Amino acid sequence: ESLVLDEREELPVAIVRPSIVTASWREPFPGWVDNYNGFTGIIVSCGLGLLQSVIVEKDRIADVIPVDVVANMLISVAWHTATTRPEHVRVYHCTSGTLQRQTWGEVTATTQKLIVRHPLPHVMRFPKVALTNSAAWHSLNLYCLHYLPACIGDLALQLIGRKPRFISLYHKVRKGIDVVQYFTTNGWLFRSNNVVALVDELSSTDKQLFNFDVRNLEWYLYWEQYILGIRKYLFKAEVSKLPEARKHMKWLYIMHLCLNLLVVTFVWRLLMTRSQTARNLCYFMLTFAMRLCKMLPSLRTL
Repeated sequence: ESLVLDEREELPVAIVRPSIVTASWREPFPGWVDNYNGFTGIIVSCGLGLLQSVIVEKDRIADVIPVDVVANMLISVAWHTATTRPEHVRVYHCTSGTLQRQTWGEVTATTQKLIVRHPLPHVMRFPKVALTNSAAWHSLNLYCLHYLPACIGDLALQLIGRKPRFISLYHKVRKGIDVVQYFTTNGWLFRSNNVVALVDELSSTDKQLFNFDVRNLEWYLYWEQYILGIRKYLFKAEVSKLPEARKHMKWLYIMHLCLNLLVVTFVWRLLMTRSQTARNLCYFMLTFAMRLCKMLPSLRTL
């Protein structure tokens, strides 16, 4: 940008600054995406069950912007700059944070719900992401939920004579987490005065042809189209395969519950056999529950 300012001379110049660019809103198709870069890779990792922990500040603004909004704004800014030739270089923040706000907590809650409703093909584990703002807790989650299962998976592959791949896969997932972590733990507010003013100067026809007004964007529908777009354009999955994918997701959910129950039972049994305090606590809770049950008939008559 400094180079543009220094060398522009008499050229009409403007600057457009997009935030985190994501799948399309309307053009060429709702949810269109053609690569796994950036936030799309995170959604795919979560949807496949690979990503189980993310470090995030839930109340920070999730400033994402659809790719077609960026394209339409670039065209509109170029037209306006060429026709009006403003004296000073104008900066247009192609962002959503001040016009249609959403937080990272809202984004993760919505996307987790939708990737269960519209499962991706070849899901490995039930998509359940632990959100934390603690680096220490996140590191523990990475070890327990990522690397330990990856080691077990690679060992199983080696035992059946296949090439191990889960460790290298999780290294790629970790790189993706590191890329977005800066944005999920920090927040910014960008002024949108120039963007709103530009919208007001467009004709009604141009507003439809080159729509970049995110104030009309409904986030829940957008995220749903985003995930369906990932299924269609990246995984080449047919809509007719959704019932089969949902059935597979139900089995993964049952396995997820059973595994959690086994872990809780193992830890509880370990505490019971090693700790007198735990045994006393268990005895107290059972005694209290039995007394409460005996008191219920008399409480109903009050």
